[in-house]
Amino acid sequence: MIPKSPVTHCLALAGLMLVGCQNTPKPSPTATEKPDADLVMMPGVGGRQAAGSAFGLKPMTMEELTACGKRLVAMNQESAQLKVISKQLITKKADIARQVEELEVERSKVDVGSRQKVADFNRRLEQNRDVISQYNSQSEDYNGKVNALSLESNQFNANCASRAYRASDAEKLPADLLAAMRGNSQVTDIPLIDDGLKSESHPTEGTHLPGTSSRR
Repeated sequence: MIPKSPVTHCLALAGLMLVGCQNTPKPSPTATEKPDADLVMMPGVGGRQAAGSAFGLKPMTMEELTACGKRLVAMNQESAQLKVISKQLITKKADIARQVEELEVERSKVDVGSRQKVADFNRRLEQNRDVISQYNSQSEDYNGKVNALSLESNQFNANCASRAYRASDAEKLPADLLAAMRGNSQVTDIPLIDDGLKSESHPTEGTHLPGTSSRR
């Protein structure tokens, strides 16, 4: 067997080293990527929370972030106002129901031979009618606002919720917008008032005692 020359041996080793380098797997670019700690997700409203991760999502522009923040603040304020109105209407409806019951009890006790007492009772009936009419108008207005807030909440969830934005951009926003995005959403499902007070449900409403003319 003819021994290899030193030159031939070196060339063989160089070839093996080259093959070894060529076969070494290169790290995948995605394997070295790390989540951007500056990216966060816009929360949802009406019980919907941001789902998933902001990793890999394109962040909103400063203009988009500001617009979403303003919408969130406005909805929080509207939701808080509607909660107050809802409680007021519930209380008012209970008061009206109590007034109607009192009038029904008093009806049988009115001295129909006294024009003055009949007139006084019928005047109270008219006042009760006005209160019922006012309540129905307020509850209708309230329901319209609840429906509008529900629509706005759906639009916000479709256009803003679960979208990524940069925390560093949010720091540049006004304090109220930043607080709304960082805090828990104040927007909740506000219940509708599904039954107004109807005259046929209250025998005294519009039903006068004889002895005086009724207002129509």
